[in-house]
Amino acid sequence: GINAEYGVDEKGRLHSKRIIISDWKVPSFMKIFYTDPRGYAVEHSIVDPVEKTLTLKSENINAASLFSFQEDIVYKGLGAQTSLQHEAKIRFSASRLVDDAAENWLFNR
Repeated sequence: GINAEYGVDEKGRLHSKRIIISDWKVPSFMKIFYTDPRGYAVEHSIVDPVEKTLTLKSENINAASLFSFQEDIVYKGLGAQTSLQHEAKIRFSASRLVDDAAENWLFNR
């Protein structure tokens, strides 16, 4: 990823924000909507040395008009082990598809 911002807050926690670039495995029927096979997301992370946690929150920044993908991950040190909490939310929006189809229909009449 590309680090965009980072700093330590008054509680001693390290905050960072970066851009994540990854290769998407897009189904062939969806490729008409994506000219770039890469996915771009913003990731916010917090490292808390007192609580022994690493918190990651990410959200896509491309294709956001068609869908949003939000992911929250918390790692917590528990002695010699680490616990993991993971939540992912995916929301699809057909409004962009309908808007594009309506616009094309109006201009092609």
